[in-house]
Amino acid sequence: MLMGLDLYPQSFSFVTDSFFHCFDIGISGVSAGAIHSHQLRIGQLYTGAVEFLRSIFWSCSMPVYVDVFKRGQDPVVFRAIARELYDLPHGAWRAWEEDKFLPAMLRYSQGYVYSEKERRKLSELCWFSEEVYGHDGVTVVDMIARCQFCCADLGDSQDWIVELADRRVDFVRRRQLRPLVSLYRCTGIPIAHVDPEYDRLEDFELSAA
Repeated sequence: MLMGLDLYPQSFSFVTDSFFHCFDIGISGVSAGAIHSHQLRIGQLYTGAVEFLRSIFWSCSMPVYVDVFKRGQDPVVFRAIARELYDLPHGAWRAWEEDKFLPAMLRYSQGYVYSEKERRKLSELCWFSEEVYGHDGVTVVDMIARCQFCCADLGDSQDWIVELADRRVDFVRRRQLRPLVSLYRCTGIPIAHVDPEYDRLEDFELSAA
């Protein structure tokens, strides 16, 4: 977790676990048929609640990301963030980001002052590293399962979907959401498009404090 943000996921997990506990209590005594008939709606409500709660906790940690551009002027801070991004499991980086950019940033001498362009790219990678658990009431788990099931009918190679399914992930990185949603739509299930601004970090966001 970047820059000591491990408290946020722990708090988030506590809240979502509590949600499940309350839900279990609420359905006690309800017939199996009634539960089955409401499964889809319950899934949508839970996904919406998860996304809302994540937005609350994420708003607390956003300064760590949007302020990377400013804080990266300190070489020690820049290298610490670059190291955490480089070590991030399944970061969904482009090949040149993982093989060239991040290693190059870590090879500079202690006294090197990182350029505005380098700090901008680091901020972008922080933005892309955010975990996303669902979209438009559909969980990432369900989208991956549907896409994997329909892989043979989708034509093009979809090895990345198979890889996600094999890892049994319950989230994707921010930059992976758009292709996942697009592929999910190709399976014939309606779902809202991802906002065009969702995976673009604008200049004003980089300079926001």
